[in-house]
Amino acid sequence: MAVAAAIRGFEYDEAYLHFYVAGLAKLAWPIEPLPVGILRGWIEGQTAGFGRIASDLVELEHHPPLHFWIMALWREVFGPGHLVARVFSVLCTAGALALVPILARVARVPPLPALACTAFAYAVFYPGTLARAYALALLLTLAGSLALALLLREMQEERPRQRLDGGWLAFAAGLAFGLAGFSHYLAMLTATALLCSFAASALWRRRPLPVLFTGLGLLPPFVAVLAVRADQGSAEWFHPNFEPARDLVRLVEVQAAALFARTPVLFDEPWRALLALAIAPCLLLVGLALLAASRRLLTDPVRRMLLAGALAMPVGLVVLGALTDRAPFVSRYFSYGIPFVALCFAAGLGEIARARPRLAGVMLGYVLFWQVVGAGSQVVWPATQQEFRGIVAAASRHWEPGASVLAVPIGYDGIGKNAPYLWEAPDDWPMAVVNEHNPAGEFLARLGSARRILLVTFVEVSGELAVEALHAALPAAGWRLQSTEPHLEVWTR
Repeated sequence: MAVAAAIRGFEYDEAYLHFYVAGLAKLAWPIEPLPVGILRGWIEGQTAGFGRIASDLVELEHHPPLHFWIMALWREVFGPGHLVARVFSVLCTAGALALVPILARVARVPPLPALACTAFAYAVFYPGTLARAYALALLLTLAGSLALALLLREMQEERPRQRLDGGWLAFAAGLAFGLAGFSHYLAMLTATALLCSFAASALWRRRPLPVLFTGLGLLPPFVAVLAVRADQGSAEWFHPNFEPARDLVRLVEVQAAALFARTPVLFDEPWRALLALAIAPCLLLVGLALLAASRRLLTDPVRRMLLAGALAMPVGLVVLGALTDRAPFVSRYFSYGIPFVALCFAAGLGEIARARPRLAGVMLGYVLFWQVVGAGSQVVWPATQQEFRGIVAAASRHWEPGASVLAVPIGYDGIGKNAPYLWEAPDDWPMAVVNEHNPAGEFLARLGSARRILLVTFVEVSGELAVEALHAALPAAGWRLQSTEPHLEVWTR
């Protein structure tokens, strides 16, 4: 995972973290070309306060602020840079993985299969390599679930009650779940399922005090989540309309991708279909294992809570889709349920191994094989990465030092698809962000002695308008299109 974080190209969504932490979410890009190193220095050379970060997120984004706040502190301590930011996610994922075998032992399921199937799951491995909030929210979710599991096991074994009946541990669990939601809103779906299962078991045993303390721990961050989210705009544009017939199939596909990666989509037909057929039995094997462990999962309070966590994301996202008429099915969102799926799968393997140990070994081996293939592709396969590094590599083949400019059309929000080049292009490359609101002629007038424009055409709607304006202005100003590559045009004069 650390290797993947070090060598993978910069990704679109990571730019938002750096801009918001710098307090430059509304940066007014200069028209004239400036070296990439100078432009990036503006972003990495300052850190905004918590209030500025929160106000920018409320005004412009739809994410909660906790991860951004922590990364502001992280930058102050360890310095700027996207690799430094990614290290935090790697450490959070490592911490989350360390909790999985502990949780497995409390749940009395085989810890090694649970750990392995969590570590190599695409929705855990991939977000753990990026400077985004998923790893932090996953760590907090698992920490809260472990606290609740310890309380449930204590209740089941009728140990002597602690002071306040385990209230402080319950309070910590609620706080962890609330902070997970304050890192990424969708983590609250898994937290809600875990808390409901815990509350039902505790109240059945007439232990209301831990439930009360869990609610007290959850309340402050949950109120903060509601306050921030109430002032933020809608993200409806990000997801397509919800269509039950289509999206239930899509749900299965995305859940499979979360567990086993998107390997088939990296190939053309017929290999895509063949790989999909090869990976499809993995879901069947997981289902058979859950069926084999159904009695153990349903009769034990800890394992019953794990089953609730495993079902939380698919069920919760379907309900969310039905309520909002949007289909929020993205494989990364399933990361908060993956450890619980792995734990339930491990419980099923344990049951199968009692009668047929070789069969259990084959089932685990087949699932792990495809998980490792998916995780490994994130490290070595360029097709799993976004286009920015490839575009810069193509531009470098046409670059003429001292005479070239990298022209990047602006993203829809001023960050989007234009910002990643600050971390991918060499520091000495002059770069200009072309804005659709500025006349193309004004951009061309500021090129000085440049004889070559490397125009990026990997754009959003706002960038398409800028490209269209340049396509009209460049020939009129004496520029000619010399060559094209995927997402890149080379103009010379």
